[in-house]
Amino acid sequence: MSRADNSNGLILAASPTFKKAFGMSNVSHSKELPYLLLLSKSTVRIIKENITLSFIVKLIALVVVFGSVLPIWLAVLSDTGMAIIVTLNALRLLSKKDVK
Repeated sequence: MSRADNSNGLILAASPTFKKAFGMSNVSHSKELPYLLLLSKSTVRIIKENITLSFIVKLIALVVVFGSVLPIWLAVLSDTGMAIIVTLNALRLLSKKDVK
């Protein structure tokens, strides 16, 4: 039983800067925990989407460039476009509302 209390003690002993940065004093007693879990699952899903989409576009551009169908400058432009799309896709996380 005392080991379970030690994990709470670690959070309580965290630096004030850490507590201020994450806006909570004790994660285990926070009402924001469901929101943080939802946000973390959404973050992982969006990261996987971004990596997959970016990899597919790069692979297509690579094959088409080496096939001499697409000029290299257009492949660079597609890569820049993907960087913008990936950023906009990640910005969807800002629309997640707090669950209360």
